[in-house]
Amino acid sequence: MPRSVRSEVSGASFEAFLDRVIDALEAGTIDDREDTTLSWTTIAVDQLGWTQAAEVLEEAMARLQVVHEQSRARLEITGGDAMPVVTGVAAFEAASPAANGK
Repeated sequence: MPRSVRSEVSGASFEAFLDRVIDALEAGTIDDREDTTLSWTTIAVDQLGWTQAAEVLEEAMARLQVVHEQSRARLEITGGDAMPVVTGVAAFEAASPAANGK
């Protein structure tokens, strides 16, 4: 996929994610649960570390999909209400401090 198209897709994805964050903030649901998770960090890696980080995130997304499928199966049995949950993972090369005027 050309870089220009990837940039558009990435921008749209982050915008959609941020829209969900803003919706939850405005609705007051983002901190309703004691175990809400919000974490991020900047790390320094070499090429192998980049590959390993991408693999960790791919595994996390795959495991979240399993959680989703198992929950749907339980909800079909119990007839309970599903709780909409926003999850997200990201790894991207950070802009250099000089690029941000810092």
